[in-house]
Amino acid sequence: MKLSLNSSLSFVPGVGEQTLAKLKAKNIHTVQDLLLFLPLRYEDRSHFVKISDLKEGELCTFTAQVTSVSSFYRNHKSIQTANVKDATGSVKLMWFNNKFILSSLKKGETYLFSGQLGKYKSIIQAKFEKLSADSIHTGRIVPVYSASLDIKIGNLRRILKNIIDHSQIAEKWLFTLHFPDQESDLIAAREQIAVEELLSLIHTAQQLKNKWQAVENKFIISAKQQDVFPALPFTLTNSQQQAVTEILENLAGKNPMNRLLIGDVGSGKTIVAALVARQVLAHQLPVALIAPTKMLAQQHRASLKKIFPDLDWENFHIGTHRIINQLAKIKPALIIYDEQHKFGVSQRSPVQNLKQPAHILTMSATPIPRSMMLTIFAHLSLSKIETLPQGKDIQTFLLSDKKRADNLEWLSHQSGQSFYICPFINQSTTPGFESIAAATDKYLELKKILGKKLRVALLHGRLPQDEQEKIAEQLYQQQIDLLVTTPIVEVGIDLPQAQNIIIENAERFGLASLHQLRGRIGRAGQKAYCFLYSNSKKKERLKYFCQEKNGFKLAEYDLKHRGAGNIFGTQQHGFDELKFADWTNLELIAQARQKYEEIKNTDYHFLFAPRQTAEILGN
Repeated sequence: MKLSLNSSLSFVPGVGEQTLAKLKAKNIHTVQDLLLFLPLRYEDRSHFVKISDLKEGELCTFTAQVTSVSSFYRNHKSIQTANVKDATGSVKLMWFNNKFILSSLKKGETYLFSGQLGKYKSIIQAKFEKLSADSIHTGRIVPVYSASLDIKIGNLRRILKNIIDHSQIAEKWLFTLHFPDQESDLIAAREQIAVEELLSLIHTAQQLKNKWQAVENKFIISAKQQDVFPALPFTLTNSQQQAVTEILENLAGKNPMNRLLIGDVGSGKTIVAALVARQVLAHQLPVALIAPTKMLAQQHRASLKKIFPDLDWENFHIGTHRIINQLAKIKPALIIYDEQHKFGVSQRSPVQNLKQPAHILTMSATPIPRSMMLTIFAHLSLSKIETLPQGKDIQTFLLSDKKRADNLEWLSHQSGQSFYICPFINQSTTPGFESIAAATDKYLELKKILGKKLRVALLHGRLPQDEQEKIAEQLYQQQIDLLVTTPIVEVGIDLPQAQNIIIENAERFGLASLHQLRGRIGRAGQKAYCFLYSNSKKKERLKYFCQEKNGFKLAEYDLKHRGAGNIFGTQQHGFDELKFADWTNLELIAQARQKYEEIKNTDYHFLFAPRQTAEILGN
């Protein structure tokens, strides 16, 4: 039987009942599903050398004959060894607790081996397989998969190879994504799957647009111009005023609004949404504002109450995704999503089942050019806040370890609130990650150093929910001076009075994430400072971040400098909405747009299901 993309994995050689159950548990049911489970990274094991040319720390592949195999115990651990040779010399190989070695390596036979020579002139945990013209574990660019499937990586490779050997699939580039012959082939295949994802998005957006345009607006909201912009404690930018006007025109139209409001971090999207909500509430109609975290929802409510104390707060429902389950009862005329991509389709589905479809306003800080937004998000109207409010002044510095003491001394004399960001919650025991800053350890350290001058607190995602909420309330009431935390605050906290942020191991963050974190400070227009520490020897991108404040330019820089060389790393995209493509790859988006015009009226097979693409599109 020849396999197709829709074939059940039960027909794939090597997939038994246990493996099938593990795959189904991860919602992987078909050949296509598994082919789209891409490698986490790749190892180039195609570099062949002689044993005499092995260099310490360098990943190499060599062909050698086994001269001996043995096993012994040391400190209650089973250790397997093998000596292998070629015409230029010999080398010792070692494995731990792997009795499989004794039956797999046969004395006198020749194998392909891959590994790194250690400082004791032996190779630990070498990969190997029998000499073959069709090797999958050594002698080539080898895929390395996430352990999330609970299937041994070697077994997963064999299953995928069996799919390739027993299929009649036209999309051969899908095979290349798993077993590329060379790096350039992999780059081309990665571009191909990104285009396919974009094509599916564009197609789904067109379908959604047609569906939305057939719905009648049951909540017509009219507003006199003089009532739209009340007296505020700050001046709106022209972009903010334009966005409000565009949205209100939508609310009075013949179809329900489905609009996307985009603007850089700190551009003032929330106040635009609040002004629109004010008009709806004035018509005595309910409004729901849905935030990704309870902490942010609470802060939205508190800050907006200060600005608009006279609003109909009984009709203004602000909360997390739990509100979605209450929409049938609330019967909102307007639903506002703060970063809608944070909510899954299953969470949002009740919105589509409302008896009277509500107006939808989505807010996002994803930096996408207008022309591309209109292509991919064809089902949405678009408002964009182009300029930042005057007075937002954040200076960013990349500091060396020598400056730590001075930096903390300076921090101890600051009157505003500060964040201290660590990548991990607890210290990692994984080799190579021991030096990554952990919030729990850093909290104890800073409490000891600064505790007499500053009120120091710790916040991370593993704390009980009630404790997280308590800390958030203390923050908002300015009862905390220094919050030691993780990237949980990237979109989870709106603290107008925060003016300093220190980020440890900044090299571990994409520039988009760093930009979001930096956007947590200076939100009331006060002078603010962002300090970065990094263990990386390559600091060019962080230096660029220190100089650049535009979110789109930062995302574009990350894309340009990611380069082909990073196909062997784990970073596959810039934002969590897209799995394979990148919002900032304008050339690829233009390519997808052109191709869609060519195939939109054909029976083209779109690789990604409407449900998958609808989730990305926010519907």
